[in-house]
Amino acid sequence: MIAVHELAHLRESDHNKAFYQLCEYMEPSYHQLELEVRLYLTWLDQGGHRLWQLGAESADGAR
Repeated sequence: MIAVHELAHLRESDHNKAFYQLCEYMEPSYHQLELEVRLYLTWLDQGGHRLWQLGAESADGAR
């Protein structure tokens, strides 16, 4: 979703109707994916724990 969003900016600089139509053309589930990303970022902002770990991190954050 983020890659599609940034690629759409190569053609449309503003977040207008044409921009979102292009996003939907490239990824038909764009709006659902955007909602899920926003909900996850809100979850983290409100103190929620990450749902997965990056790289070889363990549950306690050690590598």
